Amino acid sequence: MLEEENPLPDVAHTADDQAGSGSPEKAVEVVRQEDAGSEAKVPTTRAGRLWIGVLPVILLLGVLLDFVLQNLRSAKVTFLGFSGSFPLSVLVLVSAAVGGLLILLLGSIRILQLRRLVKRRRTSR
Repeated sequence: MLEEENPLPDVAHTADDQAGSGSPEKAVEVVRQEDAGSEAKVPTTRAGRLWIGVLPVILLLGVLLDFVLQNLRSAKVTFLGFSGSFPLSVLVLVSAAVGGLLILLLGSIRILQLRRLVKRRRTSR
């Protein structure tokens, strides 16, 4: 005689034990009751948060790619005696990156100044 495979052997054995008589209807009802009470919130993981963080980056890259492809016209630039012709989008992105680095540098200097001030005040007490 062939034995039927049970797709959920652990759950079925637990349900049979709790139902007592071993009838399939009671086992299914016990499993449904167990499942109804187990709707706990799924904990977040680092991988899940990483996927949430990746989506805005992908969207930003798509917007930048669109910007670059729409602004391929060359522009002549002369700066400190150097001159050249570059795509407009590259010039705008490079100037934005240099501006961001300058802001980062100035902000870092200010943070270091404030840390020194706090350290001096703590040691003077």
